[in-house]
Amino acid sequence: KSSSCHASVVLRMLARKRVFFSATLQMSQPDFEFCLRDAVKAGVITDYTVLVPFMTSGDPKPALINLIKKLHSSRRVLAFCNTVSEARHFTAMLSATGIQATHYNAQDR
Repeated sequence: KSSSCHASVVLRMLARKRVFFSATLQMSQPDFEFCLRDAVKAGVITDYTVLVPFMTSGDPKPALINLIKKLHSSRRVLAFCNTVSEARHFTAMLSATGIQATHYNAQDR
């Protein structure tokens, strides 16, 4: 049920193309394989950069907000939070600084 909730939220987002991935195999062999690098080369998805900030102490959210503001080349940022409450709080912090933000969880319809 939660997968369909996530899908309905994602499907409402504007996008030229959508590609859905799953690491869950129903059988021992996938129906087909199409790695991310091949998808980029084929023009199915846009190349992307994964940035993993490392903070050693304190609340990382203010530092992350400053980092996001400095990343002028970034168009979309995906952040994973430990709880829905933390995600809502981080979304509010981003919005308060003028960064467009929203959060999604299993309760979204």
